[in-house]
Amino acid sequence: IWTCSVLSFLPLPVVRSMITETDKRTPSVIKEKFRDDEAFRGHVTRYLDHFEKLLADAKECDPENVLSSTFLSAEVGKLYVFLARAVGRLN
Repeated sequence: IWTCSVLSFLPLPVVRSMITETDKRTPSVIKEKFRDDEAFRGHVTRYLDHFEKLLADAKECDPENVLSSTFLSAEVGKLYVFLARAVGRLN
């Protein structure tokens, strides 16, 4: 649900370039939209918070980090890493 919510605030070409990483300007576009658009900022923040909670919960029940690795390698995880880096929450 959060993925759809976050992506609905982005123009389709931005979403496509995020996934394929062909447009090097995309992180700055996301950072600018995050700074300037309160609704977008709220959706992204909630998405990042929820995904981080998911990772924390997975770590509690899976010390080998198989679940965390699975989540991070899925599309939702790729989106998390991309957004977190773009807004400065993950270096």
